Amino acid sequence: NKYMFWAIIIVLLVICGMFLEVGATNLILGPILAPIAAAFGIDPVQFGLVFVFLLAMGQATPPFGTCMFVSCGISKQPVGEVSKHLVPIIAVEILCGVLFALVPAISLVLPSILG
Repeated sequence: NKYMFWAIIIVLLVICGMFLEVGATNLILGPILAPIAAAFGIDPVQFGLVFVFLLAMGQATPPFGTCMFVSCGISKQPVGEVSKHLVPIIAVEILCGVLFALVPAISLVLPSILG
């Protein structure tokens, strides 16, 4: 089922984004998941957008979000305090990731205009 595949991909990429570096995750999971997505009839541009978006979101989320640690260091705020304020932002980002995955027109409108 295409929608079950998207659900698994969303959870997998958010978790991988939290714990792993984005470049390594792209090199490991990209070649594995892209052919599976193509077999389900998912547009490669849409899959790539969701893939990169969710991994980038994981970089800002606890427990090991490197962007979060950098921003805490710059602002001299404790990680726990920043994490509390990130919860609504993360919820909106996950909602956007789900919308990108389930509504192809959102992620394919710009490439269709330019191409």
